[in-house]
Amino acid sequence: AFTDYLTDLPNRRAFFAEIERRARRRSGEPFHVGLIDLDGFKPVNDSFGHRAGDAVLREVAHRLKAKELGWIGRLGGDEFGRIVEGGADLAQIGRRICGGLARPFPLREGTAQIGASIGFARYPDAATSPEMLLERADFALYHAKIHQRGTAVSFAPEHEERLRDIAMIEQALRRADLAAEFDLHYQ
Repeated sequence: AFTDYLTDLPNRRAFFAEIERRARRRSGEPFHVGLIDLDGFKPVNDSFGHRAGDAVLREVAHRLKAKELGWIGRLGGDEFGRIVEGGADLAQIGRRICGGLARPFPLREGTAQIGASIGFARYPDAATSPEMLLERADFALYHAKIHQRGTAVSFAPEHEERLRDIAMIEQALRRADLAAEFDLHYQ
């Protein structure tokens, strides 16, 4: 129930349980949650087939298992999670992970080339609840994919401001009477 069948890594449920366990520690030691999303994975499945895609995911898991880089789990699809102790050098870890996943993946069908983007959030600085911590890491990942694909981005105060702006816009759109407030003109 706590292991991903394809990669033999801890699964989503185990990953969330580990975050909660660390957040409940009495010592309050900081740690980082990293969300790793593969860049260019869909074309592997489309070009080489799902069996080749599964082989790439197994190799990704193998490359991510480096013990000195922290606790790793597969969250589903082409997304992985990493938990790293608080004093770790995230820039170096991010470079090692992204560099390791940018190396070619030899397959029977050919060679696959992918990359990875990572979003990190620090407990308790970015958030004190596991849910908010994951939300912050996810926002940092989104920022990496949009602005710095193939790199690791740590959640920062300016991201918090952007999250608030997005939330305000979403709430305004939910309250809006779009039929009454917009006039469509076609060109």
